[in-house]
This record gives sequence, structure tokens and C-alpha cells, in this order.
Amino acid sequence: MTKIKKRCIIHVMTSWCMGKIMKQNISKYELIKNRIEEKIISGVYKENDKIPSENELCQAYESSRITVRKALDELVTKGVLYRRQGLGTFVRPKESVSTDVKARKVLLVLPNYPELFSAGIVSDMISGIEKVLRKTELSLVTLLEPRNKEDSEKFVQSVRAIEPEGIIYSFYFNDILMNELKKLEIPLVFLDSEPDDNMFDIVTGEDFESAYRATNLAIMEGYTHIGFYSPWNEHFSTCALRCEGVKKALEDSKIKWISRQFKLCGAGAEYHDAIVKFDMVTDIKNYLLENPELEVLIAMNDSAAFAAYKAASELKIKIPEDLKMISYGDYNWSSFPLIGLTTYRQHFSRYGKEAMKLLLQRMQNKIPMLQQRRVVKYDLQRRKSF
Repeated sequence: MTKIKKRCIIHVMTSWCMGKIMKQNISKYELIKNRIEEKIISGVYKENDKIPSENELCQAYESSRITVRKALDELVTKGVLYRRQGLGTFVRPKESVSTDVKARKVLLVLPNYPELFSAGIVSDMISGIEKVLRKTELSLVTLLEPRNKEDSEKFVQSVRAIEPEGIIYSFYFNDILMNELKKLEIPLVFLDSEPDDNMFDIVTGEDFESAYRATNLAIMEGYTHIGFYSPWNEHFSTCALRCEGVKKALEDSKIKWISRQFKLCGAGAEYHDAIVKFDMVTDIKNYLLENPELEVLIAMNDSAAFAAYKAASELKIKIPEDLKMISYGDYNWSSFPLIGLTTYRQHFSRYGKEAMKLLLQRMQNKIPMLQQRRVVKYDLQRRKSF
């Protein structure tokens, strides 16, 4: 049989299996996990065989890297597979399951917010983490941040089952988890945002400073009516710092800031459930109608900026002629000519690299017991919106 025919048969069989499984409401990562186990049982993959790479599995199952990694992580946790840094993932010999040294793992908690995946933020962050991990014998396991109290209880159970030696918690939104995280008594590094009264290490960005600089830039160009919009409230640390940076720059220039020009919405501890039901475009339309004198809008992130573009268009407000805009994130599509969003590049790969380095230092007791803070600088990408 030719290689082309084999590939066609594999593709047809994979598509058929996926269709059948989807009808039974089995998630795609469970499908991938089950198929790999079936191939091990049937002898397609033998002991110590290297299984296909993550990229090859993504193509074979028409799935995302995050989904494939979750399937592989569960099989590693179960002792079905094992990883060799820089070489790949292999089938664990049966007789070694109970006698081998337990795999050493680091847990990455990912944001339960699809936009951060589609924007390329999560993949960049993981890339930075993996660059550091390749030099160690640790493997990376991922979990999605829980959405509510019930999910939080299951989340903590999953963390205990994984038994990680350290945790990187990215884009923290869930305040109800704090006490449970403390009980784990293992090193933890927050990435980007942090809870109130945070006792753990953190790698974050220059949120206050960058907002201050952006506001000063607008003031130097002659604008005085400068506002800030965020779909989150002050309990989200990066939101609070950016908002305060804008206000402080206005105060230092002796410009009185107007409270209605600073809109922080009400999504709190139950962030995920609230944000799904939130109509940001309508909210920004109301905000713009309440502030007709507004000259410059500093948006919390590119998603809020895109919603502001749509809201302004519906109100016949032209960007940048009638309203200038500055944002955060530099998402994949921010530089498209039709958008041309002026925004801060946050270097999420660097975030991941610094968080992993800091976590390793904490795990190895190479840094003082006092909380460590690492700050990543932002670079303003100036385009046509300002």
C-alpha cells in the first residue's frame, strides 16, 4: 500500500471516529487520549516507542495544541506515557509504572477566556515557559481556571491529584481560590494579574507606568479630555493600575479628571459567568454618549478597543478624527491596516520565560523568603488610531 493511500485511510478513519465520538458528546481531548491508549493496547505503539509529536497529533485529529497537550498530560499523569525533555513523548513500559521515579511536574493554570487563546497570547506565554523547561527534567501540565465555586472545588481536587512541584497561575480572575492555594503549600507564581493582598511571587507588566506614559503623550499633543474604559472592575489588578496611571498623569499635569470618563464595569469574583452575558459594544456606546467631549480613550485591552471601534462606528464617531484610541495587548489582528490600533505590546513570551525562571528559583530555595516581583516592560506600537 502506498504512503498516500495510507494517509487517506488514516484521515478517513480519524474523521469517522471523531464524528462518532462527537455525537456521543465526548470531548475532543478525550477522543485523542482514548485513541492513543487504543494504539498502545493494540501494539501500534510499543513500550518506549516515541509517539507522534504534538504538531502531528494536531494535524491528525484536526485539533488545537492545547487540546492535544491536555490529552497527553492526562496520559503522563496516569503513567501511560512519559516525556524526555527535548526528545518527545514515549510509551512507558508496563513493569516500570509502579517502580519508576514519579514524574516531576509543573502546573500552568490557563485563563478560561477563549479570546486570549485566539489572540496568540497563551501560545506565546507557553512558548516562553517551555524554553526554560527544556533545560530541566520537569514536564508541564495545564488546567483551565475554574469558572465558579463548584468548578473551583473540582479544580483543587485536580491540582492535588497532579501533585505539581510548582504552579504558574496566569491572568488570575478568581478570588475565591486564594485560601485553597495557600493550603497547597507549594511555590506559586502569578503571571500578569494577582489577587488582593497577594503573598506569592509575581511576574507582571508596567501597567501603571505605561498608562501614565500614554496619558502624558496625549497631553503633550494637546488633549485634555482623556478617559479609560475596562470591562472589568478594580479587583482585577492590571485594570486598577492602568486606571490609576491615567488619573495620576492628569493630576500631575493639573488637569482635573472627570469620574464619568473612567468606566470600570462590574464583573467581579464570578467573572467568567458575568462576562459571557456582557454586551460590551452597547456598554461602550452608552459610555461614549455620556462623554461627547471625550478626545482620547485608553482601553483596557485590544478586545475593548475593537468593541469601541464598533460602538463608535454605530454612533458615526470617526477614529482617529473624532476620537483617538490607545490600547493594550497587540493582539494578532491589531496591526491589520483596516484597524491600525495603537497599542502596547506586552511580550507574553517574555512573561512566560520570567515566570518559569522565578518559579524554578523559588522551588530550589535560591531566592529570599520575601515576595519577589518581576516587571516586564511594554512597548507602544503607534499606528493610525493615535
